[in-house]
Amino acid sequence: LAAGLRLGFQYQWGNLTLGGAYMTASKLTYKDGRAQINYSAIGEGVVDYDAEVSGFNWPRQAGLGFSYLFGRKLKLAMDVDWINWSQAVKKIRMDLHQTGNDQVPSSISYSYPMAWRDQWVIAVGLEYRCDNDLRLRLGYNHGNDPVPGKNLFPYFPAIVTDHVTTGAGFTWQNWQIDLAMEW
Repeated sequence: LAAGLRLGFQYQWGNLTLGGAYMTASKLTYKDGRAQINYSAIGEGVVDYDAEVSGFNWPRQAGLGFSYLFGRKLKLAMDVDWINWSQAVKKIRMDLHQTGNDQVPSSISYSYPMAWRDQWVIAVGLEYRCDNDLRLRLGYNHGNDPVPGKNLFPYFPAIVTDHVTTGAGFTWQNWQIDLAMEW
């Protein structure tokens, strides 16, 4: 269980909307996980371990953005976000424990040096209002990679630096449905 606080503002002036948000960091601990280690090479087969991971936390973030409505149909939006990964992901620790097999280690601890860097993300998007009920969207997002190449591990996914998005929004009576796809 983790908690954080997100504060934001939005101001509209004619067709221009400005906004910003700040989110506090959250310390996360992952308990009650499962891991398996294959000891077949020494004749012990696959052994189940209870797993706990710490050190992979949610970062503090701050961002500013704007949107501008051109006429009644086309909206341009842009966001710039700062993500404080350098304080959130320094070193990850994995602790494994088992009691079912006396022939293999009962406890194993792994530490992974991560040393992530802060990340800047820039996102640009367009929304076209076809009519009162249908909106089509297209976007692009770029962020610098916070993961140092020397600290990439197959256990932890790398962060993709470029995204292209598309989507649609449908309004029907008091309902709104939004669909999106990211590549």
